[in-house]
Amino acid sequence: MGDPELQHPMSSGTTNAWAAREAWMNMGPEWGPRELRGPIWETVTAVSLLLVGVDYFMMMHPAAVKTVKDVVRDLTGGNKADPANIASWVTRKV
Repeated sequence: MGDPELQHPMSSGTTNAWAAREAWMNMGPEWGPRELRGPIWETVTAVSLLLVGVDYFMMMHPAAVKTVKDVVRDLTGGNKADPANIASWVTRKV
């Protein structure tokens, strides 16, 4: 609440997402390819922590890092949305 002594940046050990066996272990085909699960697991962990205010991330997979950077750029206005077509990112195939 404004105390400068308590305004320290928060860091996250996002690489800990790789400790989940679902991120790296060979599992059934319903889990999808192992090569995608790890980066997705790390990305979801990082974006979740980003939304609650984490400042620094310790990450391992380059694809996860790139995705989080893209999310940060989009959230900070690096890519301006088209107000006339606000739902352009949503797609649906029936």
